[in-house]
Amino acid sequence: MTKNLVALASIAVLALTACGGSGQTADPGQTSEAPATTSAPATTSAPSTSTDPSTPSEPGAGPSSSAPAGGGDDCQVSGGELVVGQGQTCELSNVSIDGDVTIRDGGSVVLTNVSVDGNIQGEGYAIVSVTGGTVGGDIQLEDGGSAAITGVRVDGNIQAEDNQGDQTISDNTVDGDIQTESNRGAQTITNNRADGNLQCEDNRPAPTGGNNTVDGDKEGQCSAL
Repeated sequence: MTKNLVALASIAVLALTACGGSGQTADPGQTSEAPATTSAPATTSAPSTSTDPSTPSEPGAGPSSSAPAGGGDDCQVSGGELVVGQGQTCELSNVSIDGDVTIRDGGSVVLTNVSVDGNIQGEGYAIVSVTGGTVGGDIQLEDGGSAAITGVRVDGNIQAEDNQGDQTISDNTVDGDIQTESNRGAQTITNNRADGNLQCEDNRPAPTGGNNTVDGDKEGQCSAL
């Protein structure tokens, strides 16, 4: 019987060896670790674009023209220049304009105590009225309608040519000349002070007025004015 027990024990040992491999058993509480994975590189978010209308725009992205206060839509200043187009009427007072004032075919302008650094140029205009203020260049009126230049300090010349409407040039201080030629409306030229000449030619009717003071000469139709 002892031999039988020894034989059974040997068989049991052989069976355990075959089932356990190396004889080590895994810890029931131990779990195998999953292989480590490599994280994807972080992506950089694109900067958000603001749609808030209050966000300042880039320099130069704003409108290129603006209307002086009180001037209305017909008084658009672009690049320092005031341009009054066909059928438009611009009325301004007590403002400054850095460049020229240009009045085109059929346009009208009424300026009161306005400072203009450049010229006032009207060609084919309907009405030009300038009262008080200063002009850094010339006042040039051609092929237009009626005009009144009164009490203005002009650093250049006052020139009127081929206009059809009535014109008044009075009480101005002019560093250059006052010249009128080939106008067909009534002209009144009075109480002006010019450092240059007063010259009038081929106007029908001839200009009227007087009491003009010039450092140069009074010539043509204005010789007695």
